Amino acid sequence: SSGHVNPGGVGTFGQLALGANLTLPAGGGLTFDVNGNDPGTTDYLIVFGSLTLNNNTIRVDVQGLPPIGNPYLLMAYSSSGGGSFNPVVAGTHFSASLDTSTPGLVYLTFNGTDGYNLKWNSTSSDVWDADTTNWLNQPGGQPSVFYAGDSALFDDTPGVVTNITIDSGTT
Repeated sequence: SSGHVNPGGVGTFGQLALGANLTLPAGGGLTFDVNGNDPGTTDYLIVFGSLTLNNNTIRVDVQGLPPIGNPYLLMAYSSSGGGSFNPVVAGTHFSASLDTSTPGLVYLTFNGTDGYNLKWNSTSSDVWDADTTNWLNQPGGQPSVFYAGDSALFDDTPGVVTNITIDSGTT
């Protein structure tokens, strides 16, 4: 399966404690809501057992502008069953890295807080959310999705949708 575990639920901060082992299958991952204004407020996962990984992705939903260099403690686990996380942090255009060098702990650190400069480019969809590629990254014009911290430009480009629907939860 390729599901994602979100310890606090979508858009809310919370803690999930598992009293047994956790094995994340290939394609599965973890999603954490993090408070950009307070590294002490974030989703948190505790595994009272072994954590087994398969190049799994950590996705973050950043609420606010995170401080550079301050680690966020995302999870703790009792022992490693092997494997590793994918080093690319998903869900943000901010530069971020994972630190798993302390056994049993996973930290996230933001190394930069420059989001993308995006230009609205949809010719058919009116949806503004974090999953739809209705944007172009400027400069360069590469298709992109919108994440918290990105800048948005709407102009008079011919042919693009001009009535926009902002999805609930989009920040």
